[in-house]
Amino acid sequence: MNRVALAVIVVLGFAVLGPRVSRAAYVLTLTPTPCPGTCTPTPNPTVTPTPAPPVVATETPVKFVTIGNPTPGPVGTTEYLIDVTSQFVCFALAETVQVSVFAPFGVAVLRPLDPSQSSAGTTVNVQVDPTTGHALLSLEVLNMGVGAEGVHLTAYWPAEDYQSTVTVIPGAGETVTATPTPTETPTPTLTPTPTETPGPGTPRPTATPTQEEDTPTPTPVPIAPHSALRAKKRLTERTLAEPASSGAPPVAACVQPSIAQGSTVTANGTLMTLYGLTAPGAICTAGATDYAVSNLAAGIGGVVSSSASQNFDGSSQTASSAGLTKFLWDEVSAGDFGIATVTCSLDNGPPATACAAFVIEQTKTSNYIGGLSTQQLVSLLSRIERRYCPVGSQYLAPLTP
Repeated sequence: MNRVALAVIVVLGFAVLGPRVSRAAYVLTLTPTPCPGTCTPTPNPTVTPTPAPPVVATETPVKFVTIGNPTPGPVGTTEYLIDVTSQFVCFALAETVQVSVFAPFGVAVLRPLDPSQSSAGTTVNVQVDPTTGHALLSLEVLNMGVGAEGVHLTAYWPAEDYQSTVTVIPGAGETVTATPTPTETPTPTLTPTPTETPGPGTPRPTATPTQEEDTPTPTPVPIAPHSALRAKKRLTERTLAEPASSGAPPVAACVQPSIAQGSTVTANGTLMTLYGLTAPGAICTAGATDYAVSNLAAGIGGVVSSSASQNFDGSSQTASSAGLTKFLWDEVSAGDFGIATVTCSLDNGPPATACAAFVIEQTKTSNYIGGLSTQQLVSLLSRIERRYCPVGSQYLAPLTP
């Protein structure tokens, strides 16, 4: 009985465990399948980044100071009108400019005229008028106190560390060489170091600014009275306005010239430039629309037709390192006025739009447009912008000429 049971156990164990098999039997060998014909390996996919839109605008800011012709004043004094210019194409640059006069103590004093921003002194901080791009100051000099060092004046832009220097009265042995009005911001060569006004008993300062020998100094040039420049002030402020939508870059637009000649005046049209000022590196597109009205002199309502401006290419551009974009087109139109828009976004964020108006002179409106004063033209442009610019856009008229 025991033998039978043992035999059953052995048989079951053999059936469950099976025969002893070598590990080599479990090694999987892969045999490559022959490739029919010639095999070409599949290349790894290459991702080509989309190139950024081109940078078209290459303009640079215009910053300098000029001196008007001397005007005799009371009690042996002479007055000079100082004009500080800070512009970027048709935009005024809203930044502080430090103006300093270098002369013996008590001999010269600066006084801001337009806009009037600070008290008189030997060093004053001014900002150019946002509607003209100019700041006007009066420099009064006591003639009998001028010494051998002469009188010099500097305008310093701290944001760019740039300075413009002129000679008001040459010092002993100093030669003044005329220079043309600069068209762009050169590399700064001098940093002013104005001092506090000395108190009673303090010796007169005799510091004179040092200039590089090859740096020309402009001679006095005529400057329009500040009252004349005030008459040309824009009715709208020329600054980078905050965008309506959060996260969108600030943007402003202006068109040069403000008046184009229409197709009834010339068949060649007028070369127009639309500038956009925004954050550097922003991606911008643009557009322009012409409007014809029944009677421009009677008002800007009653639009007869509207159409996209011919020859206008508003393709994407990348704002330059100065934040500028530039769109050119030949305005050939039978319309009476138009608007141009610049829309910019930064890092795929929300867009912001700026808008600027321009007038199109036709044969029927030549007398009306030619008879407009500067302020009347400004008012007309502003009304066009308020009525026809897209809702939510920033509309700012360009600088006065």
